[in-house]
Amino acid sequence: MPVCENGYPAVKVYDESGCCFHYECECICSGWGDPHYVTFDGQYYSFQKNCTYVLVKEIVPRYNFSVNIDNYNCDATGHVTCPLSLFVYYKSYTIVLTPKTAKTPTNLVLINGTQIFPTYSNTDFKITSTGVQLLLTIPAIQAQVMFKSLQFSISLPDSLFHNNTQGHCGTCNNDTNNDCRAPTGQILPCPEMAPTWQVNDTNKPYCNTPPPPPPPPHPTSPPTPCLPEKTQICNIILSPVFEPCYNVIPPKAFFEACKYDVCNMQNKSIGCSSLEAYATMCTNHGVCIDWRPSTSGQCDHQCPATKVYMACGPATQPTCNSGYNEKYIQPSQGVEQNQNVTFTEVAEGCFCPKGTVLFNTYSDTCVPNCGCTGPDGNPKPFGDSWRSNCLDCNCNADTMSVLCSPVTCPIQQSVTCNNGEVLVNKTVDCCQQNTCVCDTSHCPKPEPCPIGTQLVVTASSCCPIYSCENKPVCVYNNTEYPPGAIWSPPNNSCLTYECKQNGNQYKPVPSTVQCPVFNPANCIPGTERTDAKGCCETCTPSVCALQKNTTFLQIDGCKSVKPVELSACGGSCGTYSMYSAMKNGLMHSCSCCLEMSTSERKVEMVCSNGKKTTQTYIYIDKCGCSVTECDHDNDKNRVFLCEKQK
Repeated sequence: MPVCENGYPAVKVYDESGCCFHYECECICSGWGDPHYVTFDGQYYSFQKNCTYVLVKEIVPRYNFSVNIDNYNCDATGHVTCPLSLFVYYKSYTIVLTPKTAKTPTNLVLINGTQIFPTYSNTDFKITSTGVQLLLTIPAIQAQVMFKSLQFSISLPDSLFHNNTQGHCGTCNNDTNNDCRAPTGQILPCPEMAPTWQVNDTNKPYCNTPPPPPPPPHPTSPPTPCLPEKTQICNIILSPVFEPCYNVIPPKAFFEACKYDVCNMQNKSIGCSSLEAYATMCTNHGVCIDWRPSTSGQCDHQCPATKVYMACGPATQPTCNSGYNEKYIQPSQGVEQNQNVTFTEVAEGCFCPKGTVLFNTYSDTCVPNCGCTGPDGNPKPFGDSWRSNCLDCNCNADTMSVLCSPVTCPIQQSVTCNNGEVLVNKTVDCCQQNTCVCDTSHCPKPEPCPIGTQLVVTASSCCPIYSCENKPVCVYNNTEYPPGAIWSPPNNSCLTYECKQNGNQYKPVPSTVQCPVFNPANCIPGTERTDAKGCCETCTPSVCALQKNTTFLQIDGCKSVKPVELSACGGSCGTYSMYSAMKNGLMHSCSCCLEMSTSERKVEMVCSNGKKTTQTYIYIDKCGCSVTECDHDNDKNRVFLCEKQK
């Protein structure tokens, strides 16, 4: 039996017949923490850079298999890195394993860019998850890749990969002397070998920049000794908790890595990664270590509220999906350890409490009995009812299945629609239902409003309500007039109307033009005229005044020798008739234009017989208005006869 340099026990490997076997060393590469590496052959080293590197790559391509690791800064100092993701390349597949962490760790698996939910399998590989640990198994090449939190491991058979691996995991040949091999084939110290396996990563352009030259050496103070209280958690590795595993896997590398982490990193829980890595390796080799309770809560794992933590639970958990169980659970129960592939039947993780079962693989729902699956994919207990796709369904306990029947609909009642509504058929709760729906295109149009009113629209449940309300205007002859407007009928300009408001009413108030008294006799001839509206006659009145005229005087056949000046009184004087309240009757006042003073003048005249004579005539020197009595007989005609008072 060979002695394995990596400290793991040699395993039986059967030939194709299954009858004969031999022993060989497993090639197991692991990493954890910030990170610490143990190569296939057991060489331990640390390497802290935050780029992407080759973990495993075939020297001579045979199976088209390789693994890359993506590191990230996981400490406030920026000088410590941890594993973030594994990229597994196999055939035409790119498989990404990464533990995305929010409040609780959640495993994320991508296959060629598409997320899948473990457990998952195809003809080439299988992926399982316990909620804490992801495990990829490739049966054809007997390879296993495990990833959890800050830890990974890769297991390859020596029979298929002997002396044909390179990268951070070294060469699988049970010889530590050639583990730290650069891409050129040169053997280097492991920390110098590690950066030579960097690969191009478009998400990390800073990794392609050449590193700055090292600073000149300067005196350094001796390192500060690590306080004993910091390494207390590491002592658990050397305690009875892990003792059952010592004969299977040596603890030294994990203990040294733990001390390095807690002494150099500010993260107080970083030491947990070394304990977790050691416990995982022990579990993979059949030794279950329930170590977390010994850390006084420092390394507790937080599970979803529906699950409980177990150090060694089933690697593939049973679910309510019988097809899933037949595919993944039952075959693994018949697997024997004498096959060439190392199957891990138990693993650390979050599991359903006792008495419950996982409903499906893509949720954390645990149920006391599987019952049924509802239309939303969530569990339905026996006896539960729901409606889906117009079917009334029930999770039947007798048949242990979903029984559905069409929804029973009530008989439709006749519906009468109102004005403007149309009858439509709608589906409500899976049943046809006649209902009235407003369609304004079926509403009546409004009638024109009369002159003086305006259309008022009032909203209603469907059709608007139309009404005509009075405007604040007067209406005359089908024409609207605003308050204060004045107008006359077309054929009667002597009649006017004014639009006046009386309360809430607007009415036209008529008014007739009052003409002054007109006597043509009192007008200066030729000045008579009608006003602009054609209603009243006016003129320029003649005023009582002395009027002179020069002409020949003729008396009894005699004629003045030369023209003489004659005078006369002409014009109008004030005359009126008015009602007297005191006398309760009409009062009249008359005045006439009469001579106020006269004189006699002499003129020489020639008669027709040629005889000359002197004639005397009266010449009016002054005229004025003189009050006289009114002739009541002529009152009705408003004509007054003037007689000079004696």
